Amino acid sequence: MALAVATAPKLYRPRQAQETVVHQVVREHLAEFVDEVDAAGRSLPSFVKGELDALLACGDPAHGFTHLECPACGLDRFLPFSCKTRTICSSCAGRRMNETTTFLVDHVIADVPVRHWALTFPPPLRYLLAYDTALCTRVLNIFVHTL
Repeated sequence: MALAVATAPKLYRPRQAQETVVHQVVREHLAEFVDEVDAAGRSLPSFVKGELDALLACGDPAHGFTHLECPACGLDRFLPFSCKTRTICSSCAGRRMNETTTFLVDHVIADVPVRHWALTFPPPLRYLLAYDTALCTRVLNIFVHTL
């Protein structure tokens, strides 16, 4: 005879993006950092500024939220929007990585053995490849043809 085991329902706990160390450092020092970059006669790339601004808005109800209500139990809550970035915000990047992996495993990659290859470069070359898309494409083609 099998016994039914009662399990407690999972309780959703919203992320606390504003409590991460990265968020606190960016919040405290972003304005000073931008001023120092401007004073040095340089400019912060717009995509970097955009990622940092998105991180500061992540999980902040002042930047938007949705109201959710469970029709079964009546529980309701306000859920702040996330930044959905792929870089600095560890919570959003981790969630996106998990969702992408699940999609690839469930819908893209066949049920056959797969070998994973990684190509890495020293940091100075990484920066060069990040800003030169033509060079990055050529290097990737060499890598693929070599394999």
